[in-house]
Amino acid sequence: MKRLTVIMPSMRGMGAMPAVESALKQDGFDTVTVIIGGKSCNDETFIDHCRRFSPHIVTTGPVDAPRVLPGMARNRCLDVLDEKFKDTTHVLFLDDDIVVPVDFARTLAAFLETETDTAAVMGRVVTRPRSYWTHVLDYTHFWWLQVEYDIPGLGWMGGGATMAFYETVKGARFAEDLPSTEDTDYFKKISQQTGKTLGVCGKTTCLHYHDRRKMKTVLKYQFYNGKDARLHFHSPKVGLRSILIGIRNSLAYLKRAFLANRRYLIKRPHMLPGMIMCILFFELGIQSGIKKTNAFGDQNPF
Repeated sequence: MKRLTVIMPSMRGMGAMPAVESALKQDGFDTVTVIIGGKSCNDETFIDHCRRFSPHIVTTGPVDAPRVLPGMARNRCLDVLDEKFKDTTHVLFLDDDIVVPVDFARTLAAFLETETDTAAVMGRVVTRPRSYWTHVLDYTHFWWLQVEYDIPGLGWMGGGATMAFYETVKGARFAEDLPSTEDTDYFKKISQQTGKTLGVCGKTTCLHYHDRRKMKTVLKYQFYNGKDARLHFHSPKVGLRSILIGIRNSLAYLKRAFLANRRYLIKRPHMLPGMIMCILFFELGIQSGIKKTNAFGDQNPF
């Protein structure tokens, strides 16, 4: 018996329903349950709608905190999973602004069954363009998910639309102090604990609907994402060495992005300047937010 449980942190209230509905429609499983945590659990209208919409939607309860970071919301969902749905076989980590096709989870499950050295796999995530700048600039955030083929040994990933066997992630928790990249941190730990790699499945694509439409908004997002991130190794102090390390990491990032997506970019050369610009703003954010501690120590995951 295959049971799918979807873990969804949410702050969009009713705006999360397209993602919730798409998750409930996943085929190939005997039972599908969606567990929602985060600020949306304080929205009585949303909670009431979920209750009436399907008995397979479970919320973690009201959140009494001024700020709920994604790691905290995900962990509350995992607590409910461990307590009430122990017969789960597959876990899909899904953001509340991502809509998945009906075969999404089934396709990822088949990938895990075939690629036995893979601890977790993410499907292709494609941003739904709402403006020219969204299309050109925000592409960089998902550069490694626009690929047109499978990558069983990618080595790192985010958690926007990612699947793992329940046995693989049972008991593991997200860092609750990270404003962003808590998913990258989480799956890196899963990979290290299991001795398996992480991968991307190019056979299924989901759509990312966000509200970043203007050039200023997209670049601001990249900057603060870099500022909050613990992805690059830098020296504790801002200086020439730190800047040179950052440039080296960014160039390696850009090279890997280009190689993974060369067919995509050859068809869309206008997107390459956007990639470069976003990476530079991401690195600028990192330089402005350098901390003495780093979640990955001295190892650069790129």
